[in-house]
Amino acid sequence: MNALILVGGYGTRLRPLTLTTPKPLINFCNKPIIEHQILHLAKCGIKEIVLAIAYKPTNITNFVKEVEDPRAFGVVITEDKMITKFEEKPLVPKSSLINAGIYILNKQILNFIPQRNCSLEKEIFPKLASDNMLYFYQLNNFWADIGKPLDFLKGQSLYMENLEERKYEKHMLLDHLLIYYSLNENHTKNVVHKNLFVSFENIEELNKFNENEENSFIKDIFLHTKIEGNVLISSTTIIKQNCVLGDNVVLGEHVIIGEGCRIKNSCVMSQSTINSYSYIENSIIGSKSRVGNWSRIEGLCVLGESVILKPEIFVNNAFILPFKEVNNSIYDKGAIIM
Repeated sequence: MNALILVGGYGTRLRPLTLTTPKPLINFCNKPIIEHQILHLAKCGIKEIVLAIAYKPTNITNFVKEVEDPRAFGVVITEDKMITKFEEKPLVPKSSLINAGIYILNKQILNFIPQRNCSLEKEIFPKLASDNMLYFYQLNNFWADIGKPLDFLKGQSLYMENLEERKYEKHMLLDHLLIYYSLNENHTKNVVHKNLFVSFENIEELNKFNENEENSFIKDIFLHTKIEGNVLISSTTIIKQNCVLGDNVVLGEHVIIGEGCRIKNSCVMSQSTINSYSYIENSIIGSKSRVGNWSRIEGLCVLGESVILKPEIFVNNAFILPFKEVNNSIYDKGAIIM
């Protein structure tokens, strides 16, 4: 069995992050989105994976997942594991089962696809459903659409909650080059929650950490950082004293967090620096960005790559395009800085 992954979209809903980096290469929980997909396919025994800008489908078992609001997705109406009707993004959904975008196809599906541009969801699937040729498998694991900034942060939270459910001992390999580390309350009075996850750039770094665990940077972080809820950091992350992190925080590779920072429900991507006494909430900080001392970022902000915020800047619910330098506070909600 081969796998085909569609990677040709522009990722417009994740702008400004995708203005400089294709969506499949955006880091989600310290791994490119496409890497998550490839690793899971490999676990399923898939040995050949094709990355394509167009999809040529083949036999259909549709993987679906129940969601609270199915209106934004394709909805499947089912009867005994058979999909009896397929509706693409209906205004009034008749089912809470949605199309999760994973299909198993055989070559016979090509007979149903005309020699022109067409939509699987709008043209092919409804026809197959009406002919009783479309079946589904209901996922029992978590599933999330991470195509928009708010959903990206929600998906990040779900991912770490899933890791939390899988932790069984002091530290263990949970995912590819990712370990869970149980914070030992005997080492520090600052720890109020026991969910710190550490990602590694390669297997050599992971082995090095395991060999020198007692002298590792992790122990130093425990002594001067307060962790609340789920936090994922890279083995190359630097965190200065008296910071409070969490819940739902991801810090990427070679990120530097200055003294006394407060970060929650946010993602700081690789090679970015958050200088001392800054506050970040509900935001995504793009790679190679720099936030000045005593800055405050809140209200679902997204900073593109290589953005510079001068010290003592307040940003509220703004989208800042890559390579911009912000010298004044942004108070208008929904502002786009071009």
